[in-house]
Amino acid sequence: MCNNVSSGYVCYTFLTYNMKKDKHFSFRTTEDDWNYIVQLAESDDRTPSYVLNKMIKTFRNRGCFHINQIN
Repeated sequence: MCNNVSSGYVCYTFLTYNMKKDKHFSFRTTEDDWNYIVQLAESDDRTPSYVLNKMIKTFRNRGCFHINQIN
């Protein structure tokens, strides 16, 4: 959804995104990888879920749409 707001001579555009997280995703990982995620989360007072979501968004925002781009 895009909302436009005018203020004098300047028009501002505010983007709002549907941030509802309604999908559950689980997977197996090594203890080392899990400890890494937990360490990242704890260093910023976040949850492991937050860190994984942030990683996914970062890959998408950087244009990684094929597994070869991650290797």
